[in-house]
Amino acid sequence: MARTYWSKALLAGSATVGVGGLLVGVGAAVAARSIWKAFRSVPSLNGKVVLITGGSRGLGLALAEECAKQGCQLAICGRNQQSLTHAERVLKDMNAEVLALRCDVTQRDEIEQMINQVIAHYGKIDVLINNAGIISVGPLQAQTPQDFQQAMDVMFWGAVHTTLLVLPHMQARHQGRIANITSIGGKMAVMDWRRIRPGRFRRALSKISRASYKDLVLLVLVYLS
Repeated sequence: MARTYWSKALLAGSATVGVGGLLVGVGAAVAARSIWKAFRSVPSLNGKVVLITGGSRGLGLALAEECAKQGCQLAICGRNQQSLTHAERVLKDMNAEVLALRCDVTQRDEIEQMINQVIAHYGKIDVLINNAGIISVGPLQAQTPQDFQQAMDVMFWGAVHTTLLVLPHMQARHQGRIANITSIGGKMAVMDWRRIRPGRFRRALSKISRASYKDLVLLVLVYLS
């Protein structure tokens, strides 16, 4: 079961966040529901523009569905056009306003173009959720340097570039919220699990997420294991 440590000041002030549980399929929906239950006492999210990377499936789509229920205006991105089209249809069936954009978060220029498109469409970005991630399965000796590089490109640099590119916009508006979703594997190893989890590379991301920013831009960190 997910362990959730949400500050009730998430939309009103500084907070530190941790969520345990790397969940897929139905579990992703449970995780998203657990996250949003913690928002009961915070100001309404209705009308807020939320950008979710990796929002076309899994936990990203589950979060988008919960945002839709809260009345958010959504922007989701992903690499697979078929998954994006499906997610867009699911969200529109919920009467949500959604902008679905193809974007590879390993490519800084694509991220910049995507962010510009979201701002051009909605006029702002209130919340950024860096959710895009990958996982490599197999014993260590089966992993290649390219596997580790890809993990860093998606799960570290993807979040860093997206954050740095959206930050000036949020600072100019003197408001914004950024959540980085990562793995508890970045803090502790799991015995007898012979799978390499790229989430471990997010130790550095967790340090960035704890940094404080001026102009009321809040960064929070969500741990999934």
